[in-house]
Amino acid sequence: MGLAKNPELKFISSNVSTILKFEANELNPSTNALVSEYDDEFFFEEFEITIGDYFSSYMLSDATFKKKWGEFDDSEEVSATFQLNYKTVEAAIKGLVKHFGR
Repeated sequence: MGLAKNPELKFISSNVSTILKFEANELNPSTNALVSEYDDEFFFEEFEITIGDYFSSYMLSDATFKKKWGEFDDSEEVSATFQLNYKTVEAAIKGLVKHFGR
């Protein structure tokens, strides 16, 4: 299963800062009269929203997966062969990590 590429669709990745602003009131417990009041703020830790936050996992049973997979026709399948020009496995790993990053 996959998503069709839609160039109109934009996924936003951003850091988000939030501030909780509130008014604190101190009341006399016996009379319930207002003793004092003041505005206050609470700063939350900044967090990041990434493309992964737009998706959630969904488990398919083996039977359902096989059924859905069988619904694809050959025009939706792509096959390609690539060659890595490295002399050793270690060199290939280093080259791929360098190319794709960690």
